[in-house]
Amino acid sequence: MTVIAVAALKGGVGKTTTAVYFAWAMASSGEKVVLADADRQGSALRWADEAGGLGDGVLTVGATTPEALRGLRGLCNGAEVVIDTPSR
Repeated sequence: MTVIAVAALKGGVGKTTTAVYFAWAMASSGEKVVLADADRQGSALRWADEAGGLGDGVLTVGATTPEALRGLRGLCNGAEVVIDTPSR
């Protein structure tokens, strides 16, 4: 299992776009992926929903609390994890 956190202190630098496309690209190559939206704005979840999902290999979850992020281990089952983090 690989965990990739897309992070930057400043908002508006493309974290959500990068995380969503990264998860989609990994799933397109056959990986099972969990895209965790840790930003309270929920943009990654909203984008995935509006797109009709990111493919069969991507599970999108909201994880805006430390407890929710720790709970990702139970969802992963060997999947790769991409986390869209909030700005500071």
